[in-house]
Amino acid sequence: MKSCLAIFALQEPSERPERTSLRRELEGRPLIWLALALMGGMASHFYPVYAFVGLGCLLVDRRAGLWAIGLGFAILGVILGPRQPTLIVERGDFGGAVNVVSAPRPNRNGEGAIVLAGGQRLVMFYGSDQPVSYGDTLLVKGRIQPLSPKAREYWRHQSVSGVLMVSDPVTRYAKGPPIFEWGQKIRRSFVAYTQQTLQPRARAIVQSVCFNHDAELSLEDREALAKSGIIHIISTSGMHVILVAGFLSLLLSLAPVPRWFQVGLLILVLMIYGAAASFRPPMLRSIVMAGLWQSAYLTKHEADGLSATAASAIVTLICIPTAVFDIGFLLSFAAISALVMWAPTITPSVTTALQYLALRAKHSAFASAVASLATVPLLSMAFRQFSIVGVVANLIVAPFIPLIVCGSILAWLAGGSFGELVMKGLVGPIALFCSGVATFIGNLPFAAIQTPPIPAWAVICSYVFAAMLWRPVKRPAIDAAA
Repeated sequence: MKSCLAIFALQEPSERPERTSLRRELEGRPLIWLALALMGGMASHFYPVYAFVGLGCLLVDRRAGLWAIGLGFAILGVILGPRQPTLIVERGDFGGAVNVVSAPRPNRNGEGAIVLAGGQRLVMFYGSDQPVSYGDTLLVKGRIQPLSPKAREYWRHQSVSGVLMVSDPVTRYAKGPPIFEWGQKIRRSFVAYTQQTLQPRARAIVQSVCFNHDAELSLEDREALAKSGIIHIISTSGMHVILVAGFLSLLLSLAPVPRWFQVGLLILVLMIYGAAASFRPPMLRSIVMAGLWQSAYLTKHEADGLSATAASAIVTLICIPTAVFDIGFLLSFAAISALVMWAPTITPSVTTALQYLALRAKHSAFASAVASLATVPLLSMAFRQFSIVGVVANLIVAPFIPLIVCGSILAWLAGGSFGELVMKGLVGPIALFCSGVATFIGNLPFAAIQTPPIPAWAVICSYVFAAMLWRPVKRPAIDAAA
């Protein structure tokens, strides 16, 4: 029974000693090694040595069955992983059918999505008013052109060969799954509502925070968010899923419906929200992890954080193989793993509201520091920049993000005078405050430091070293019937 539960990222209440050995902890979580083996296989088409890195992790656990399954996951990664594309070097006209293979994302001139046309993956740009959603088959006319030198490295890891600029209105020949069309309509409706109720700078923050719609965000604000270390607030992912899931769980708990129905409805709403937020890999990982966490309650078991993180990574990579090179997914994976391993899980009893607030501030500061340190190697490799004021900026801004997300979504759903009052009287000022904090802190001369380029092998070694420093602390057993 215990081995089956480990596979599904659930854990029975434990009565083991408070501290356990690192090896024992890792041996009890085979999903970690399977996730790494899958990632290594997927990256092998670009970096063959990664396949051995993924399988090398299995040396910690020498069970023959795990080795066989790990080899299978590595082979699956090789089969599903992104390939080196044949880059387009000449321009030419295009007319015909394309299949949309990624969720559309907004940009300054409209929207963009990856499409499959004649066996090639192209990034297609089109007007924001076009009926395009993931899974659609479209009839389009336009012009194919090579990738720019600046964008070539990024799109190469997405197996994209070139650019398709659509000139005429697209025709939807066949619709994809309806959930993606619903999400597209929701995002466009929310964006239109914010354009009516908020001034440009405030609505750019709100759109980015709530639905990953960053087309209106200025380059100056984006740079300030990056230097201040709070750029993650405009990347709809784990924090946003937690907010929406927590708010919905509170509402559903008041309804006289079975718990299993509440969990199912919650996951469905999160899936629609993910579709509205362009279903980026960090978002999908967070939704899967939230589903596992909720399922643990139904089976009266404790959710195991590291196993759930690994399971969500496996599901995300199988659904979106190119996520293995998505920096947002890698940062999300590193941050949540570090929080599960290092953030405090035992909350001492408090007697006053002041003690509670002080404890919450202490834990928030510690969690922010842990997440920031966990992402330093990846940020240095990808952007060659690290914010040294991120912990302070996050402590100031983080408490206001739930007000932006929940307040703006409630105002949008309610509409009318009440919605306009909430948007102009609460959400807008908070968004401007967060933007002002980012600008002030980000413009400090010591806000961010430039780091030397770090090779991928050094990043891997840094995380291996950090894992070796981890000393697991077991929580006391809980009553499974509670």
